[in-house]
Amino acid sequence: MISGLPKLLTRPGRYPGFPLRNWWARSWCGTIGVSDTVIEFQGITIVQVSQNQAAVVSDPQNHIFVIKNSGFVTFSVEGTYDVLSIVDMTHLPTAVTDPLTKATLGWTHEVKMKSNIGAGGSKDYVVAIL
Repeated sequence: MISGLPKLLTRPGRYPGFPLRNWWARSWCGTIGVSDTVIEFQGITIVQVSQNQAAVVSDPQNHIFVIKNSGFVTFSVEGTYDVLSIVDMTHLPTAVTDPLTKATLGWTHEVKMKSNIGAGGSKDYVVAIL
């Protein structure tokens, strides 16, 4: 934020912000496609989802949040914002059926995140059900 208003900085240079110690060694240069749904570039993560999509994002402290029908821009100084999944809400893969009538009640999608466990192994955990 510069002067209290949000801005996306597109030119290289030093832009003092608070805290000032985060800006002293930044170098910005490179090329990236801007028509992608997810753009990750030098600490900036940009997600843009349409009306029928949802993005599941994990922040550096492993908090999970869902972005629907909008966009999201973040700059991370330490750690990364990881986009775990972009979900098309009109074509969810798993049917939910009533066990008695066998009628389809709806559709769901589980978003999983891999977590490292002891002895070099890993395990998938469900972090969101859409």
